[in-house]
Amino acid sequence: MASPGYGENGSVVGPQNLPTSSVASGVWSLGEVAESERDGIWPAPPVNWEAISTVSATVNTLTISFASIPQTYTDLKIVYVGSAADREYQLMNFGTGGGAADTANSNYGVMGSMVYYPGPANAGYYDVASAWRKFPTFPWPANTGTQYPNTGIFDIPNYKSTSFYKVAQGWSNSRAVTASTGSTANGGGMSAYYTWKNTGALDRIDMTRDAGSGYDNFTCTLFGIGG
Repeated sequence: MASPGYGENGSVVGPQNLPTSSVASGVWSLGEVAESERDGIWPAPPVNWEAISTVSATVNTLTISFASIPQTYTDLKIVYVGSAADREYQLMNFGTGGGAADTANSNYGVMGSMVYYPGPANAGYYDVASAWRKFPTFPWPANTGTQYPNTGIFDIPNYKSTSFYKVAQGWSNSRAVTASTGSTANGGGMSAYYTWKNTGALDRIDMTRDAGSGYDNFTCTLFGIGG
């Protein structure tokens, strides 16, 4: 019996039975698989964020560290849910080459904005900040109770590039009291853009706060995506 030829593999599969992005029934030659992958029609599992490391605590924690970050992804994401002992500024310290995180203010730049409501006696206002330093001048997370957690999401794209400075974009909310009515809450939504003036591949992230107060009752996870 002659061996099946290319595209004629003895089954219903071949030029007469093209794959789709969700299914490829039958028996396929390696050549047909390669061509279908090239054309973007070979079914594959979806690309999802993978959890790399999680730090959580119910007691005051001064620094949340993610060290020895694998260089197997294209982008990183940090998701934080929790509170804090006091209202202070959020810092992001980055590191490369397996060493300690860089803590020099002059190596960082930040731009931020916050929609802020400073209590029932004042109207809300919009504030902005921009400087060569490690934090925007907005408190996050604030001193809330466990039933009113602050949240924060920080995206860090292209983290292993050696051609560009490293950047992070953060979205978060800050709430300074535990009362359930909005008229008594200090805080609001915040957006911040961090720049680290270093082209090294990022392999360490330390989250800490400006005046030494830590994080309370929190869970913080580092995710990676891509390859």
